[in-house]
Amino acid sequence: MTNEEGQRWPVCGHTVAFPTQPYGVQLSLMSTMLRALDSQQNALLSAPTGCGKTLALLSAALSWQGQAANAKSRSVGPAEAGAGAPSTRRQRVFYASRTHGQVSQVVAELKRLEHTPRMAVLASRAQYCVHPDVRESPSRDADCDQLCKQDACSFAQGKKGLIELMTGTLHDVEELAGVGELTGGCPYFAARSMAEDAEVVLCPYQYLIDPLVRGAMNVDLEGAVVIVDEAHNIENACMEAASVEVPLEDLDNAAVRLEEEASFANPFLYQPLSEAFRKLHVWAQRVWSTLSRDGTPHITWTGPECIGTFENLGITADATAQLLGHIEQIKEKLREEADAAQEVGMHGRGRRGRRPSSRARGAGGSQGKAEGIKSVLPMCERLLTCLQMAFDSPEGESNLRHFTFAIFGKSSEEFRGAGRRGYQRYDIPCFALWCNWGGVAFRQVHQPAHSVLLASGTLAPMEGFETELGCKFPHRIDTPHVVPRDQVYASVIPAHNGHDIVATYKNVGTVAFKDVIGDLLKQVVSSCKSGGVIVFVASYGMLAQLRERWAATGLLADVESLAPCFMEQRGQMDDVIGLYRKHANSSRAVLIAVARGKASEGIDFRDAECRVCMCVGLPFPSITDPKVKSKVAHNDAQAPLGQKGSWYTHQAFRAMNQAAGRCIRHRKDYGALILVDSRFQRPQNVAMLPRWVQSCLKQSYSSSEVLPELEDFLATVPSLVGAGETTACCGQRLASGGEPGAGGPKPNQQLVGRSRPEIQADVDVLCSYICEELEWEAQHITGQ
Repeated sequence: MTNEEGQRWPVCGHTVAFPTQPYGVQLSLMSTMLRALDSQQNALLSAPTGCGKTLALLSAALSWQGQAANAKSRSVGPAEAGAGAPSTRRQRVFYASRTHGQVSQVVAELKRLEHTPRMAVLASRAQYCVHPDVRESPSRDADCDQLCKQDACSFAQGKKGLIELMTGTLHDVEELAGVGELTGGCPYFAARSMAEDAEVVLCPYQYLIDPLVRGAMNVDLEGAVVIVDEAHNIENACMEAASVEVPLEDLDNAAVRLEEEASFANPFLYQPLSEAFRKLHVWAQRVWSTLSRDGTPHITWTGPECIGTFENLGITADATAQLLGHIEQIKEKLREEADAAQEVGMHGRGRRGRRPSSRARGAGGSQGKAEGIKSVLPMCERLLTCLQMAFDSPEGESNLRHFTFAIFGKSSEEFRGAGRRGYQRYDIPCFALWCNWGGVAFRQVHQPAHSVLLASGTLAPMEGFETELGCKFPHRIDTPHVVPRDQVYASVIPAHNGHDIVATYKNVGTVAFKDVIGDLLKQVVSSCKSGGVIVFVASYGMLAQLRERWAATGLLADVESLAPCFMEQRGQMDDVIGLYRKHANSSRAVLIAVARGKASEGIDFRDAECRVCMCVGLPFPSITDPKVKSKVAHNDAQAPLGQKGSWYTHQAFRAMNQAAGRCIRHRKDYGALILVDSRFQRPQNVAMLPRWVQSCLKQSYSSSEVLPELEDFLATVPSLVGAGETTACCGQRLASGGEPGAGGPKPNQQLVGRSRPEIQADVDVLCSYICEELEWEAQHITGQ
């Protein structure tokens, strides 16, 4: 399967450059991906952490990109290769992940490949700015714009040199920023310029799905291959990209600022905006006053229910488009006036003899007004953009049915992260426009793209992605793990000490439930003689109730007598996780966290940091949250008979599956996954777990079966892993066997000491891969 150098692999009719011998799951992943790219279709690609998913995605994408460009070049004959010939530029690959940290990990994998593509990493000024004054400023973007317009930033002037230096290199955000600071070039503008000609562009996926960010960064997805990694939350991210929440005081402030500008500058531009936001504020404030008087926390309307009200306010589809046009003109005029103001400061007259505008000639207060209007424009633009998406009617059907309008009180604590001060808790009245369907925003991604490939450590359950994103995903794969099966222990505990465990909202509040979970935790910790035990509970409310009860009964002290016990705290998780890791790596420790919280996603608990992962209950979204209620009602109204409630259930299992993924992080890792709830015995619920969990999940009647097995597993597996005696899992050895890149044992040696189910699992993956190849060849040969 490989050439003399051992770096070329035939996959789905393509030759893929790969730095090592790929796992079977990597071959299957690349095969599914290439099939989607060849047919210009979309795919769902799920592979557990540790399987080399990112490397497989990059290798297949770049190999396909190069071969597609070569095929296009060959199709253009020498006589046709003139100015009017079709472009043979490589189709751009956008690789997006959830955070900048995850994007940096993608760059590290990109550096392992043989080919060095032209690349760029898009990031905000917060990540890239190296100007010593601007990067610490709370108004970083405005300060940067001002300096650039005044031609007063030496780093911006040095952008060209940084581009020349970094083009042809593979770098992440920190590396580009570091070189920019040393050489005096601006990384932010360099990255944007490099992206224009890049073959691979990396960025957080907000840069692709948020229309304002996408426009500001000049992201063009036409004909591009779009890979979205860590895509398990893409539905919610898309809904957020088309949603907005605005405190009523911000609506009032915007109306005041715009009205001031209308009297000072161009009333044609500012007056319509001022009137629109004034009317919206007056109406919303009147509704909020009624709610407060009646003691009602919120009120919601569907889009069709609210359209009449907004027409009466003069906020229609046409009016929204006009107001957005006014904002664009205002932004352009502010840029021009900044230029004129600089000319006045330097020469006392406008450039080329032009008289500067009245604002540029005015006193210092004029500059304050300019800054004041700049401070409200982003909110105005966001609100109007979301309204425009709601009023839009693609394919002749209004998006309004997918939106909810709301007036509600939001806790002041939720606004601290937005720069608001004060620690008193009180309700801030807000106006909201909530999008209930991710397809509104995702349409602008998948329609222009060549293919969209959604990938994650687990996308299970895969059902719902097509419905929620509004596009087809004909190609799907949920791979097994590369970790040997006897390095994973997974079991359901449906009962303990004679008590059935069903972590419903009603049961969680009972003394019996809290005592049963506390005693079970104590016994699990007792079974784990070293390393970490991470417990994920379904909600912060459950965590608070457990903590209070265990402290009162002494159960918490009993657990802490066995190992230090740490609990998730909002806003302080970095310190908590740091202490937990220190104790877990040196002896043992317990971390009790919340599914959907920071510890359950994106944090790598490797080796001793998670020897046991214990998931208590199902983390359903809070049905008392008006936003969740709105989404559930929307989906139930749209769903066919028998499918109501599916979104709500999928959200719970996706969050739980992410938490369960903390258990095993690489091929030589080992750990135990304990699912504590009798609902995990139901076949329909087991089907929503990741494939790697389903393949080794053991059903039991009670903890009395599980606890002795757990203790034996944790006692015996470390010696087997250290001696290299664990059996191969499905997909670990496919071609020559053994470690990737090394000549493994002969096939008959691979069977020694292996059970029939383990051998069958490997055969299943091998047969699946071969069948995929044969199917492709058959279609290719017959021209189907």
